[in-house]
Amino acid sequence: MFEERILSRHLAPVFKPTFWRTLRRAQPHSMVSKRRMQNLWRLLGRVARDGVAGDYVELGTARGGTALLLAAHRDLCGDAAREVWLYDAFEDFDPPAARFDDVARLLFDEAGHDRRHVHLVKGFFDRVLPDRPARPIALLHLDAGGYEGVRDALKLTLPHVAAGGWVVFDNYGVDEDCRRAVHEVLDPVAMGNDLSRFGHTQVYVQVPGP
Repeated sequence: MFEERILSRHLAPVFKPTFWRTLRRAQPHSMVSKRRMQNLWRLLGRVARDGVAGDYVELGTARGGTALLLAAHRDLCGDAAREVWLYDAFEDFDPPAARFDDVARLLFDEAGHDRRHVHLVKGFFDRVLPDRPARPIALLHLDAGGYEGVRDALKLTLPHVAAGGWVVFDNYGVDEDCRRAVHEVLDPVAMGNDLSRFGHTQVYVQVPGP
C-alpha cells in the first residue's frame, strides 16, 4: 500500500523515543490511528527540516491525543518562536466529545507542557478563530466534521498557512460534508487536486510558494 511505502522509506524520525513515548500517552485519548499519527509526525518533521516558520494549529482537539504530538514535537525541536494553538468547542457541544478541564489536565499537568507556548482554546471556530493572533501557521491539523464547521475553519486559517507548510484533514475519507467544504475552499486556489491520501480517512496537502 502507498502508506506502507511512505512509512518504511521516509519515517526515520518517527522511530525516536520521543515519538513512541508520546504515542503511548496519546493513543488512549484519540480516535486517530497509530499510522495516521505517524504520518502527522512525519509532516511535522518536514516542517522542521525545511525551516518553515509558524505555529502548529489544531482544529478539533477533542480528547487531546494528537495535541500531545504537536506539543511534544514543538518541545523536541526547541523552537522558542513556535506556538501550539488547540481549538475545540468542548462542552458547547451537546453531548460533548471531551471536556476542557480534562484535556487541560492531560496537556499541562500530566504531560507537563508549558501554558505560555501551548494554548488550549474553547469555542466554536467561527467565534474564536478571528481572535487568533495574526501569526503564520506551519502545520494546520483539521480533525473536525460537518460542512459549516470545516468550511469556516479553513477559510479563517488557510490564508495564514506559510508557503511550504502543511494542511492535514483527518475526516476527509469518512465525512462527505467535510470533503465538500474542503474542496469548496481549496479548489478555487488550485490546491484541491494536490491532496495526498494516507489510508482511508486522512488527506494532506502542502501549501505552494508564492
